[in-house]
Amino acid sequence: MDRYYSQTIGSAVLTTTGIPVARIVEIVIDTDTGKVAGFLLSPRGQYVLATNDILFWDQHIFVHDEEDILETDEIIKVQDILKKNISILRKKVFTKNGRYLGKVYDIGINPKLFVLTKLAVAKNVLGLFPFDEKIIAHKNILEIKNDRIIVKDVDAKERVPEKARSAKENFQIDIAPSTFKDL
Repeated sequence: MDRYYSQTIGSAVLTTTGIPVARIVEIVIDTDTGKVAGFLLSPRGQYVLATNDILFWDQHIFVHDEEDILETDEIIKVQDILKKNISILRKKVFTKNGRYLGKVYDIGINPKLFVLTKLAVAKNVLGLFPFDEKIIAHKNILEIKNDRIIVKDVDAKERVPEKARSAKENFQIDIAPSTFKDL
C-alpha cells in the first residue's frame, strides 16, 4: 500500500526499540527518475535519512539507531536534488497537448521501492475549494520541469489488440521506470 506525502510529513523516525530520533520535514524526490533519495529531518532540514538506512516504513519510519541520520551535506545525491530546487507538490500539471489538469496536492510513494507511484491533482476555486480531482499514475508522467509537470493525455484511448485481452496477459504489476524519459 502506498504512503502519501501528506501522511509522512511530520511523522517520527524511530529506532527499532521505539525511541524517536527525528521528525520528517520533507521528502527528497529525484524528479528525473521518480526515486526517493532521502528524507529531510528536523530541525530545518539540516539532517537527512537515506532510503537504504530505512528498515521499515509504515505510519513511522524505522531505523537501526540515530547513527543512520546524517548531515544533509554528507549525501551528494540529496545535495544535487536540493540544488535543482524542483518541487513536485503544488506544481501545475498539464497534458502533453497543453490542457491544464490542476495542481499536485499529494504524492503517492511505494514504501518498499521508494519510488513515486502517483500524483493527486485537483483544480481549485480561489485556492480553497478543490474540484475535478484526478489520480495520475507514474507511468503517465512524461516530464517534471521547473514550472510544470507534463503528463500523457488522459482522455486518449489506446487500442488494445484482441490478443492482449486475455486474463493472463492483462495481469501485471507496474513498477516505476528507471527514468520518466523511458516512458
